[in-house]
Amino acid sequence: MLIPLPITRIELGAGGTAALDMPCGTGIRVVKGRVWATTTGSLDDVWLRAGEEHRVPRPGLTVIEASGTPATVEFAPPANPGASAIERMVCGIAAVAMTALTLALLVILPAQLDADPVRSVLARVGAAFGAP
Repeated sequence: MLIPLPITRIELGAGGTAALDMPCGTGIRVVKGRVWATTTGSLDDVWLRAGEEHRVPRPGLTVIEASGTPATVEFAPPANPGASAIERMVCGIAAVAMTALTLALLVILPAQLDADPVRSVLARVGAAFGAP
């Protein structure tokens, strides 16, 4: 089980590096300086300046290096750690189904039953007293 941790901050000296094993979706934000970052298995390296952010594209070892000057980097846990694309899709489908069911039961069905509220009430009262 992956437990999201609060934002973590590291300081890197000029040319300093850090290698961290990160889950997919971990946020990298540069507070000060400029860094280069790369993740194992990803063909895209990124350059980030102060104020810029990046999400780790895949789980694995991510190497971060301060470029030229000292850098301060923050790491934020993934928004939904461990959720796969299939899990997100199933949750999305379930949310749509529940919304449709709620609309059908709470909006459409009562509207059809009470299309003519006076007639509906008279029919119920008549039925209660045995009238046809």
